Amino acid sequence: MDLYERIKTIAKSKGYSINRLEQEAGLPRSYIVKFKKIMPGADKLQRIADVLNVTVGYIINDENERNSNHSDLTKKDLKDIEKDLELIQSNITNGAALYYGGAPVELDEDSNAMLSNAIQIALMTIKRENKKKYNPYKNKKKEV
Repeated sequence: MDLYERIKTIAKSKGYSINRLEQEAGLPRSYIVKFKKIMPGADKLQRIADVLNVTVGYIINDENERNSNHSDLTKKDLKDIEKDLELIQSNITNGAALYYGGAPVELDEDSNAMLSNAIQIALMTIKRENKKKYNPYKNKKKEV
């Protein structure tokens, strides 16, 4: 299932049409249909995820990412992830981070967006795993 079909399925299950989803996410009309051919930026996927109350990882088909609205990550965690992602992106943009065979690699816009999405998901996963590993009792929900 491609990204467009995945978003369409999730939207339908949440009671949204594609047009309504685009409108509430502040996206141009017929923008999501373009996902059949392009990979959107992380910011666009995040807007869609926020409207649908799911994670970006769940949208891009990571079946393990079923936590609604990042419920296991605090606002501070999300800010830390955002700062780290911005730092990594600026290093990539400035040519300081991506090398292949000893030579710097330049990415086109779509490749850069896909890399940014992958890094964001990796940072979120790492943050969750570290919370479990280094502070398991603080982050464990109390059972009644």
